[in-house]
Amino acid sequence: METQEFDEELQETNRIYKEIGDLNTKELLELQGAITQIKENSQKEKKENTLSWLEQSVISVLKDYAEEIGGTFNSEDDEAGNRIITLRNDGGFDIDSENVRLRMALSVASYTYIGYGDGKSVLNLTYDPIIIGR
Repeated sequence: METQEFDEELQETNRIYKEIGDLNTKELLELQGAITQIKENSQKEKKENTLSWLEQSVISVLKDYAEEIGGTFNSEDDEAGNRIITLRNDGGFDIDSENVRLRMALSVASYTYIGYGDGKSVLNLTYDPIIIGR
């Protein structure tokens, strides 16, 4: 059984709120700038961690699948920072209940396109690290 104590955390939070209340306007503006920088750094770190997780788990699964089906694998980032994976092959994509890792990789995609182009079946998956990292 897990037990967590939140009294100390609550006391610390209340102490911080009191200190903020004692700041003058100039100090509050400096604090606002620091908060913005902290949030930006946190978001950047979260995105980098998510992309690392994507690379190690999801993208490796998709590379393996492309190899298994004799297809091609392409990975690129769009201007918004999303990772776009495109698989192409001649025979389509069979995804059965046995392939749990592939189904997981498909389920975390923010957008999925399945189609046909240039004489090949196309599976296009977009991964948004901001959404995944929430």
